Amino acid sequence: MPGGLGGLAGALTGLITALLMLIKTAMHAHAYPDYPLTLMGAALARIPGWSLVGFFLGVGTALTWLAYRGR
Repeated sequence: MPGGLGGLAGALTGLITALLMLIKTAMHAHAYPDYPLTLMGAALARIPGWSLVGFFLGVGTALTWLAYRGR
């Protein structure tokens, strides 16, 4: 279960980052956007990697907690 929560947190990181970039770009009327679509796409492309990192951090945290719980 902790690995799944970590994976979800990792996946949401990329989605929230891209959403905030889109909101900031939409709020201004510059000739050149603050965050081009390619940069937003790059943030979305990193979702699988960050999901995996979050999963392993969740699993590592759970295993550490189980190891020290018995002491």
